[in-house]
Amino acid sequence: MRAPYPLVMKRPQMVAAGSGDRMARMTSMAASAMVALYVSGIMLGAMVFFSGIVAPTVFTTLEPEPAALLIRRIFPRYYLVLILAGFVAAIAAAMAARWLPTLLFTLVAAGGLVARHGIMPAVNRARDAELAGGPFAGRRFQHLHRASMLLNVAQLIAAAIGFGLLA
Repeated sequence: MRAPYPLVMKRPQMVAAGSGDRMARMTSMAASAMVALYVSGIMLGAMVFFSGIVAPTVFTTLEPEPAALLIRRIFPRYYLVLILAGFVAAIAAAMAARWLPTLLFTLVAAGGLVARHGIMPAVNRARDAELAGGPFAGRRFQHLHRASMLLNVAQLIAAAIGFGLLA
């Protein structure tokens, strides 16, 4: 025989109107922030690894000509990683309403676009002209190479700050 009423009374829950939507939105924002953190961490790690380990090792291990050929093959892929990771991190940070990291990651990605499609081809042309004995090509190569290095340092700093703001 069953009792007509439950033996344990459940407490009524106090739920504000729309609080389920708010919780879902907060959970989504937290997940987006985590995606931005992970992607920016991968991007930052790739930047440090390439700039601090790969490039110096290539130039100290290989002769200049094969080293230059290898670096020319790696750089487009490196910048593509920065562009994609930067934009993914920026979108995820924007979805988490983290506006400064969004701006910083967008700048990293935009810098990758500028480097990949503007500076890098100009550096390669200047280096080829220098090797062919073109007048002033060596100076142009040095200026463009310095500009690409400064851009890479600025991107590294922006990525590190964005990552730090999310951590």
